[in-house]
Amino acid sequence: MASNRKKKILVAGTAALLVAGVAGGGALITAQSTISGNRFEAVKPAASTPPAGSHLVLSGTPIDHTFDGTTFDEQVEATWTLQNDGNADAIYTGALTPRTVDATSDGLAQQLEVDYSLDGNQWAPAGHLDAPMELGAALKDAGIIPDGLSEAKGGSSEVHVRIRLSDPRNLPGADLDHLKVNAQFAVDYMDAPSAH
Repeated sequence: MASNRKKKILVAGTAALLVAGVAGGGALITAQSTISGNRFEAVKPAASTPPAGSHLVLSGTPIDHTFDGTTFDEQVEATWTLQNDGNADAIYTGALTPRTVDATSDGLAQQLEVDYSLDGNQWAPAGHLDAPMELGAALKDAGIIPDGLSEAKGGSSEVHVRIRLSDPRNLPGADLDHLKVNAQFAVDYMDAPSAH
């Protein structure tokens, strides 16, 4: 803990010295060490020999919804498609993560509940938007899948996402404040281990 504190103090002190040097008109000398000659080349593959491995592509329309605060348990759903156009099976998970617009709107993310589904019928609660569970973990906890998620080569599946605002009275701020929060759904994947 002490070493972390020392590092922080050193960085802050160095920054202050640099600023003081520039502000005071003093000479600021920098040095640089480089590795040059880095080169990059690529060969476009022939259509008959595609690259090896899995390649998941997520498609669909982003959710754009205003909860107007007039009803309890207002909700909105989206269905997105996951396609494996690679030549290997993939294991994956995904998560809807917030990108807040301002500090006040953190409270909106804390009130929005996230649910995931693979078929639009069985739903798995995944917590609140400020810190939701990953797709695979939520589905496993709800007993919908026995283990992780996978997508076979050439296969596709749907991911259903539902966002709910149970009680709009719990939103932060003054009456009629307009709160905003942005979020993105990202899928992380890798080639499935070969069954040897």
